[in-house]
Amino acid sequence: MFQVLYFVFHWLNPFLIPVCFVLAWGLTIAALLGIFNAIRDAMARSQQMHAIPCVNCRFFTNDHRLKCTIQPFIANTEEAIQCRDFQEKNNLYYSSNIDN
Repeated sequence: MFQVLYFVFHWLNPFLIPVCFVLAWGLTIAALLGIFNAIRDAMARSQQMHAIPCVNCRFFTNDHRLKCTIQPFIANTEEAIQCRDFQEKNNLYYSSNIDN
Protein backbone atom coordinates (compact mmCIF):
# COMPACT_ATOMS: atom_id res chain seq x y z
CA MET A 1 0.00 0.00 0.00
CA PHE A 2 2.72 2.49 0.99
CA GLN A 3 4.74 1.55 -2.06
CA VAL A 4 1.82 2.52 -4.31
CA LEU A 5 1.41 5.87 -2.51
CA TYR A 6 5.16 6.45 -2.71
CA PHE A 7 5.10 5.75 -6.45
CA VAL A 8 2.08 8.04 -7.03
CA PHE A 9 3.61 10.82 -4.93
CA HIS A 10 6.89 10.73 -6.86
CA TRP A 11 5.04 10.61 -10.15
CA LEU A 12 2.85 13.65 -9.23
CA ASN A 13 5.60 15.66 -7.49
CA PRO A 14 6.68 17.64 -10.59
CA PHE A 15 3.05 18.67 -11.17
CA LEU A 16 2.15 19.47 -7.56
CA ILE A 17 4.59 22.35 -7.14
CA PRO A 18 3.23 24.47 -10.04
CA VAL A 19 -0.36 23.59 -9.17
CA CYS A 20 0.13 24.62 -5.53
CA PHE A 21 1.90 27.80 -6.64
CA VAL A 22 -1.01 28.77 -8.91
CA LEU A 23 -3.58 27.89 -6.25
CA ALA A 24 -1.77 29.93 -3.59
CA TRP A 25 -1.59 33.00 -5.82
CA GLY A 26 -5.17 32.47 -6.95
CA LEU A 27 -6.39 32.46 -3.36
CA THR A 28 -4.32 35.57 -2.59
CA ILE A 29 -5.72 37.44 -5.59
CA ALA A 30 -9.27 36.31 -4.75
CA ALA A 31 -8.87 37.59 -1.18
CA LEU A 32 -7.52 40.94 -2.39
CA LEU A 33 -10.36 41.30 -4.91
CA GLY A 34 -12.85 40.50 -2.15
CA ILE A 35 -11.38 43.21 0.07
CA PHE A 36 -11.37 45.68 -2.83
CA ASN A 37 -15.02 44.92 -3.65
CA ALA A 38 -16.01 45.28 0.00
CA ILE A 39 -14.33 48.70 0.21
CA ARG A 40 -15.93 49.80 -3.08
CA ASP A 41 -19.38 48.69 -1.90
CA ALA A 42 -18.92 50.42 1.46
CA MET A 43 -17.94 53.67 -0.25
CA ALA A 44 -20.94 53.48 -2.60
CA ARG A 45 -23.24 52.81 0.36
CA SER A 46 -21.80 55.71 2.35
CA GLN A 47 -22.28 58.08 -0.60
CA GLN A 48 -25.89 56.95 -0.88
CA MET A 49 -26.44 57.43 2.86
CA HIS A 50 -24.93 60.93 2.70
CA ALA A 51 -27.50 61.82 0.04
CA ILE A 52 -30.29 61.57 2.63
CA PRO A 53 -31.30 65.20 3.23
CA CYS A 54 -33.14 64.76 6.56
CA VAL A 55 -30.56 66.48 8.76
CA ASN A 56 -30.86 69.68 6.71
CA CYS A 57 -34.66 69.64 6.66
CA ARG A 58 -36.80 72.13 8.53
CA PHE A 59 -39.05 69.36 9.90
CA PHE A 60 -36.24 67.14 11.22
CA THR A 61 -36.33 67.02 15.03
CA ASN A 62 -33.27 64.81 15.77
CA ASP A 63 -35.31 63.09 18.49
CA HIS A 64 -35.23 59.29 18.54
CA ARG A 65 -38.98 59.13 19.21
CA LEU A 66 -40.01 61.34 16.28
CA LYS A 67 -37.31 62.07 13.73
CA CYS A 68 -39.55 63.99 11.36
CA THR A 69 -42.86 65.67 12.03
CA ILE A 70 -44.12 65.31 8.44
CA GLN A 71 -42.77 61.92 7.27
CA PRO A 72 -41.81 59.96 10.42
CA PHE A 73 -41.76 56.53 8.72
CA ILE A 74 -39.25 57.44 6.02
CA ALA A 75 -37.04 59.80 8.03
CA ASN A 76 -33.33 58.91 7.75
CA THR A 77 -34.00 56.14 5.22
CA GLU A 78 -33.22 55.87 1.52
CA GLU A 79 -36.85 56.68 0.74
CA ALA A 80 -36.25 60.18 2.13
CA ILE A 81 -33.82 61.03 -0.68
CA GLN A 82 -36.75 62.05 -2.91
CA CYS A 83 -38.94 63.44 -0.09
CA ARG A 84 -41.59 65.81 -1.44
CA ASP A 85 -41.90 67.63 1.90
CA PHE A 86 -38.22 68.54 2.20
CA GLN A 87 -37.63 72.17 3.07
CA GLU A 88 -34.11 73.30 3.75
CA LYS A 89 -33.39 74.83 7.12
CA ASN A 90 -32.96 78.56 6.99
CA ASN A 91 -30.71 79.63 9.84
CA LEU A 92 -31.82 83.23 9.45
CA TYR A 93 -35.45 82.18 9.92
CA TYR A 94 -34.66 80.20 13.05
CA SER A 95 -32.50 82.91 14.59
CA SER A 96 -35.22 85.54 14.02
CA ASN A 97 -37.87 83.29 15.64
CA ILE A 98 -35.71 82.68 18.68
CA ASP A 99 -35.41 86.41 19.36
CA ASN A 100 -39.19 86.97 19.16
